[in-house]
Amino acid sequence: MKRQSVQVELKDAKGNPQHRQELEQGGGRVKVPCLRIEHNGEVEWMYESSDIVNYLEKEFA
Repeated sequence: MKRQSVQVELKDAKGNPQHRQELEQGGGRVKVPCLRIEHNGEVEWMYESSDIVNYLEKEFA
């Protein structure tokens, strides 16, 4: 994210119970890292680090 100057809101699912609940309810599990992607009114939760990196490189290269 830093390398590509992408601004992403970071949330602490470990230290903040509200963020943890959002992650569990939205994505179905509590696992980090997780990237929440909103596109055309739909939400996708991406959990795998390599998938997240590939997505960011593709979208923000």
